[in-house]
Amino acid sequence: MGAKAKLPYAIHMKDDEPFAFAGMWDAWKGWLQSYIIITTDANEVTAPVHNRMPMILKPGDYDRWLSRDPTERPPVDLLRPYDADGMIAHTVDPRVGDVRNNEPGLCEAWTCPPNSA
Repeated sequence: MGAKAKLPYAIHMKDDEPFAFAGMWDAWKGWLQSYIIITTDANEVTAPVHNRMPMILKPGDYDRWLSRDPTERPPVDLLRPYDADGMIAHTVDPRVGDVRNNEPGLCEAWTCPPNSA
């Protein structure tokens, strides 16, 4: 790999449990549907990869985020970086970026071979 080559990363929870991103959905004119994932500032785990990260919800906040009921306290307090202590990031095999590669192990921790630099 050249010195300027970017490496893909896998970012996950330390306990390997699934997690949810905060997002929004709307339908315009009855037919056009729009979806977004809300981002926030990067935490210490994601900052080396990018300056923003998806807003990750804790399971206890799912119902509050998804509620459509009017509330005096909108969930804006949830718009913060996820606690970095619960997350892990590591480089993965660069072949993960090619859809023709579909094999176990592509997202395992990977180190660039010394003769590739």
